[in-house]
Amino acid sequence: MLLRLGIEATALSSSTPDLPPPVQAQHQVVMEQLVELGVLVDDRGVLRESIRGIRHVGLRKRWQKILKRIEQRIERPDTGLNSGPVSVSAMRLMDLDVALLSRTGAAACELPEDKCAYVPHPGLAEVVRFDSAAMSERVSHAKIRRQSAVEKGTQVDSVWHERFRPFAERYSSVVIVDRYAGTRCVTGGARSGLARALVRFQGTKCLSGLKIYTGAQNDAHARQVRSAIIGLPGAEGLRENDLVVGPDDRFRDLAHGRYLRFCDQVVCVDTGLHVLEGAEVPARCAFHVHMQVASCRDVEKLLRESQFGAE
Repeated sequence: MLLRLGIEATALSSSTPDLPPPVQAQHQVVMEQLVELGVLVDDRGVLRESIRGIRHVGLRKRWQKILKRIEQRIERPDTGLNSGPVSVSAMRLMDLDVALLSRTGAAACELPEDKCAYVPHPGLAEVVRFDSAAMSERVSHAKIRRQSAVEKGTQVDSVWHERFRPFAERYSSVVIVDRYAGTRCVTGGARSGLARALVRFQGTKCLSGLKIYTGAQNDAHARQVRSAIIGLPGAEGLRENDLVVGPDDRFRDLAHGRYLRFCDQVVCVDTGLHVLEGAEVPARCAFHVHMQVASCRDVEKLLRESQFGAE
């Protein structure tokens, strides 16, 4: 769902304020990859400093805007990527999925001249020339994976680890919009998908910014739903106005599709949190990730305005 990307600082360097459009387009490809699915591994902040040194004003500002947008997905370990000559031996120390390197760096990692990307050894990052970032096979695979259904019989543990945990560990908030999550919590208790999700969220960053939107049939049912959710492990710190219980018909009209929104990453699951119940997924479930956050926030606002008990 997310890829750990490392960028060799020298791949960004420019000695001229005038960059031809094709070069700017290469940078744009990398920025789009970072925004969509990248965890930027910035070796001791070296990359940020390199961006400040880009002489093309427009490009520098675009890069700085991207860094601000993905702030929650930036790590600053000492990877060795920008501390000396890039080599296969240095790559062994890096926990990266993709390394975007200058032509010199890629050659040092034995990238064949007739290729734009390759994996030098099993378990290492995919080496990709910065100017050919669009050719990364791992990025292409990740994009496909973000739109791939969860197949029947898939282990629920695998669904959590592959589809949800990468976001839960990176982001400081999660908004759950699931029409039936509260009702299933009333009837299923600790076995419900919501209960199991909250247990798995414990120890991750996102639980500190938890909000839940779910449906109920009437006022009495809404009170049952609220009581059941507030009693779940992991929901102890849930503030009253962060639990929105609204009429079923409003969810039918506004939020028929169920999703979990981790800041700017919206994880849409056709069966909602029901996908986390049991040991195996009982039926094929549509799944995709998008970044249309504004429309989601509009839906959440309307659901909040129509909740039971709203004045």
